[in-house]
Amino acid sequence: MNKQREKILALPENTPGKSFVSRKRKFDIVANAAMKYHEDSVQKGFPVSFTDLQEEPKLLANNKREEMGSDPEVAEKWITEDLPETFQGYKNADIFNCDETGSYLRSTPRKTLLKVEQRMKGSKKATKRISVMFCCSASGEKIPPLIIGRSKKPRAFTKAKLDFKKAGFTWANNTKAWMTKAVFTPWLKELNERMEKQNRKILLLLDNASGHNVDSHVRLVFLPPNQTSRIQPLDQGIIKAFQAYESAAKAEHRRENRKNFQNLVEYKKSLTVLHSVKWIMKGWSEVDSRNIRNCFRKSVAFQMVENK
Repeated sequence: MNKQREKILALPENTPGKSFVSRKRKFDIVANAAMKYHEDSVQKGFPVSFTDLQEEPKLLANNKREEMGSDPEVAEKWITEDLPETFQGYKNADIFNCDETGSYLRSTPRKTLLKVEQRMKGSKKATKRISVMFCCSASGEKIPPLIIGRSKKPRAFTKAKLDFKKAGFTWANNTKAWMTKAVFTPWLKELNERMEKQNRKILLLLDNASGHNVDSHVRLVFLPPNQTSRIQPLDQGIIKAFQAYESAAKAEHRRENRKNFQNLVEYKKSLTVLHSVKWIMKGWSEVDSRNIRNCFRKSVAFQMVENK
């Protein structure tokens, strides 16, 4: 195959012969997307990592898929007509929303304060990531977060003799620490059981990611493609508030432990997934019910229901 290709490339441009059909292979499209991202980033002075080059084509593919599946008129009709009808019969306390975000264990601030002419060596970009799914209601009730890591039972958990029943969160794992159907299904089953014990019927708003497509006794309402930033309450400031509180918890830990290490590299090496879980739990505990209620009201979908 390679020899044939070399022969074809060696022929003059106007050489008569068999016609060849040029096809763009999938990996060519991915490579071109990665190269375009790299060139644009370098030109603008943005740093580029191998993770960036891997994730950018995925992001482009997801955006393309959302654009193909999103009709603004259909989405607007769903918000103004279908959703208020769907919400009928449900109290604020029984309308929930869930969504995921990521947390980087060894991430540090990208900027620092320096004196004039003072220089400081930059650190490597954090790549060790875990996923977190939050779930809360329009009345401000919070469900224990679902934290997704890579290890089934991290050493740090075993060493600390962590009791999952009293930990206040649900732990799941897979090789990429992503939300999948295999992770979401047991969590949803547990939520079903929790609501059955309380004799409650709830409605759960969530995006249309493939990992969420499961059967449930809890009524699942999938948001229209490409509209989650407008409709999803967690995207209206709840997750942003959590991230601010989580960053504050990380900063506090750095200040308290700075004297115990010779440099930042040593400090980062000492961090385990247990540290990350503690910061997540602290950050989520700081997000109060008032903040959650306000973000539900800020959501386009919930405004339409409240105004009825």
